[in-house]
Amino acid sequence: MNLLPLPPGEGWGEGRASQQVPPSPPAPLPPGARGETISEATAAVKQIVAIIKPYLVEKVLEGLKRAPLEAVSVQEVKGYGRQKNYLDQYAGSEYSLAFLPKVELNLWVDDARVEEITRRIVEVARTGRMGDGKIFVLPAVACERVIDIGKVAGKRT
Repeated sequence: MNLLPLPPGEGWGEGRASQQVPPSPPAPLPPGARGETISEATAAVKQIVAIIKPYLVEKVLEGLKRAPLEAVSVQEVKGYGRQKNYLDQYAGSEYSLAFLPKVELNLWVDDARVEEITRRIVEVARTGRMGDGKIFVLPAVACERVIDIGKVAGKRT
């Protein structure tokens, strides 16, 4: 192999090529657009399930108005926890298995914001009385938008 010297100005680190500005990095892609699996894209998302008293829902949602939430769903539910025993003692046996109306808030939040969102919910929903509710924090295992299901290379199937 015979290597010839390059003429001046055409070697590595010389000439116009070395003076060019390097290209800017590409814009960040949304989760799932890089080819990773859905569970990899949602690894940094948690689901917060808050079961609270119905009359506090509007206040809680107002408190979360400017919070960085990925998604929210609200549904009416019925149930009881320790409050059932409280009803037994004070309301008589006719209410011993009464399911009390509650509202379930499902919030999907960035992992770094879980404590902040949970704190906001507690600040509004806590009355100091039995039956204030419960808050569960769960990992979001998988998530895919319905509109994106079936798309291949930008085309719908």
